[in-house]
Amino acid sequence: MRHRVHETIAGELEKSILTDSAFVLAPINDLARRYGVSYLTMWRAVQILVKKRIITTLPGRTMRIAPGVKASAVPPLTAVDRVVGAVRKGIVDGTYQVGRHFPKIDHFALKEGVSRLTIAKAFSCLARENLAHRCRNRWIIGPAGTAAPKAPANRDGSDSPVVLAGSDSIESFNAGYDLGFALRFLVPFADENMMHGITLQPAVFAGDRTETPGILIGLDEIKAAIRKLGSRYKGTLLLTAFPKQADAGRWIETLNSFRKPVVFFDQTDTGEAISRKGMPFPKCYFRLHLDDRGAVRLALKKLYAAGHTRIGVHGGEMLDWSKKRAELIRQCAEECTPPLTILEAGPAEPFWNIYSKERWTIREKSIFELISKIKRTPDLSGPSPAEHARQLVEAAPSLAELIIKDRPTALIGMNDEMARDLYFWLQATGIEVPRHLSMISFDNTPTNFLVSSVDWGLSRLGYLAAHIFIGDIPIAAGREGNIPGPCTMVNRGSIAAPYNGAAAQLPGSRIL
Repeated sequence: MRHRVHETIAGELEKSILTDSAFVLAPINDLARRYGVSYLTMWRAVQILVKKRIITTLPGRTMRIAPGVKASAVPPLTAVDRVVGAVRKGIVDGTYQVGRHFPKIDHFALKEGVSRLTIAKAFSCLARENLAHRCRNRWIIGPAGTAAPKAPANRDGSDSPVVLAGSDSIESFNAGYDLGFALRFLVPFADENMMHGITLQPAVFAGDRTETPGILIGLDEIKAAIRKLGSRYKGTLLLTAFPKQADAGRWIETLNSFRKPVVFFDQTDTGEAISRKGMPFPKCYFRLHLDDRGAVRLALKKLYAAGHTRIGVHGGEMLDWSKKRAELIRQCAEECTPPLTILEAGPAEPFWNIYSKERWTIREKSIFELISKIKRTPDLSGPSPAEHARQLVEAAPSLAELIIKDRPTALIGMNDEMARDLYFWLQATGIEVPRHLSMISFDNTPTNFLVSSVDWGLSRLGYLAAHIFIGDIPIAAGREGNIPGPCTMVNRGSIAAPYNGAAAQLPGSRIL
């Protein structure tokens, strides 16, 4: 008899409970996202485990593991098992990267609180799994033969394995390689492939043959090239910034029929609708994406830990991606206990739109020029800093109203570009960051050296994408092939405890 979906999920969840060290279950919403099913399906799966008395539901809807379940179901983990599990997880998620040296045994002995002999036994177990090997007196990550580059037999690389780097159009392909945002993914991806002797072949699904020498054009030409490559074909990386879901799904399904990995780098986190269901070889499809919800949660967590409960958002209504991020901020704020208060300004002024052709320009005067003129020793013959500040306030009334009327203790920038503009505006109007107002943003771009920012883990994603094609280590992915980027916080000193006074009473403030 075929199991229904919720019964299958219940079985997988039960195995996870028995092997995990936690005694409290994550919320049903989080479990549903982790297993790639609906809230109702996960709720039914949880009810099965409640009936089996594996999970107890307490007042407040906290789901705990029933006492004695783990002790009676599986034997306790030994110290060696615990170390092996921790190191294996680090290899699978890219913390320990193939071909590099492991930290010394003393590092793991101190970290795990075990003896050096236990660590040595754990690494022997990892070596039997082909996840580590010994070179002289050091342990190397990955199977033997991965520490040094592999050169092709022919100098022209005509016999080397090939990975297609595909996009929907020439414009999208060029934009993907020109943008520094995508390059942080592509550089480690290309480096890892080159170290293993794999050649990257550009391909686009639409374009002009006369203008694109050396690039595969069109789906028919791509399929013909794959058949000609034969066993040398290792898979396809689909690199496109704003794909049409129907087209991307059709391309992925066609490439998936060759039974080789198809990796979709979803840098806008909008391709979740593309499902493995219905594909000829579902386990060959992977979607590496930016974890927008995880990034928002991390930002709010950092602000909450510093004591902030009133958080301002400015400019969230201007673009599609900023609307999505503002909505996530509102949702994640409700998940906090107690819920955080999100304060949003009215429609932001046009010059805050970083994609506007008239950026910085308002009332025939550059706002950047206004900011740069406010110096500690102003020109006595010109307008005073206070007058310049008043001009800034007049140019951005929604932002001034947000700070004076709603009195947030912290601001979230939609991205680093907007946060940088907000930072200069605050400094020019006499509000010090982080003394008077804390700030946080997203992207961790190279030009941001002022505001604490969430890094998307693009380099780690590029590394993981490469090793999906290389196939030397296991890569952990969700049921639908989703691999979110590991978000981390880059602290640049723009977060501090909330200021006790009102914005209008700040020392040196010029916003009134």
